[in-house]
Amino acid sequence: MNDLGQLGTTAANESCPRGPCSRVPVRVQTERTFRALTAGIYHTCALDPGGIAFCWGFQLGTPEKLHLHPRFSPGVTAMPGGLAFLQISAGGWHTCGTTRTASYCWGIDAIGAGPTQLESDVPVTVGGGHRFKAVYSGGSTSCGLEKDGAAYCWGSNTDGEVGTEPAGSTVRYDLPVAVSGGLRFTELAAGESSYCGITITEAVACWGQGTSGQLGSGHEDSSRPIMVPGL
Repeated sequence: MNDLGQLGTTAANESCPRGPCSRVPVRVQTERTFRALTAGIYHTCALDPGGIAFCWGFQLGTPEKLHLHPRFSPGVTAMPGGLAFLQISAGGWHTCGTTRTASYCWGIDAIGAGPTQLESDVPVTVGGGHRFKAVYSGGSTSCGLEKDGAAYCWGSNTDGEVGTEPAGSTVRYDLPVAVSGGLRFTELAAGESSYCGITITEAVACWGQGTSGQLGSGHEDSSRPIMVPGL
């Protein structure tokens, strides 16, 4: 789909049921080269060789009312601040990344900067004083891994995707909280409303929405990591 500029070009104009699209790969309209790429629901971001983040598609609007006046553009735009990211991950309406000294997020929801700042058009520091080695963004949540493998998540906990109790449609965590169970992970993978991780013992554990079998163990949600059988 390219209805919101997600493909980074104005040339993707094939007709699809939900709007303009391209059924073949199209070149992003930029001469820049990138070393990393991450795609969200309505936007895409990339890192250049120096770690500067560039994004296209959904972009936030005026700082006063970001969610009421979003911008959508195929233009490849550098994120303000000149931060050099080591790693980056796009979620639903937000993006997070790690630098050598801190983690940052921007967008709407799940930016982890506390209850007074739920959206930002520039990268803001994730609260809690964590030094995450990597961050992973899902639909309305993000998670970070510390160097020892401990996982922390933040954002909406509708289906338990933050990995802790309580969970519910009105429950959200605006600062990172520890994923329950005390497992240590080497890597995580984010879905829209669920997460899975490889533990340091090379097992696989998942949490969050499970009604369609996303957790690999039945059809129920879980706010606590549960082991995927047979892996």
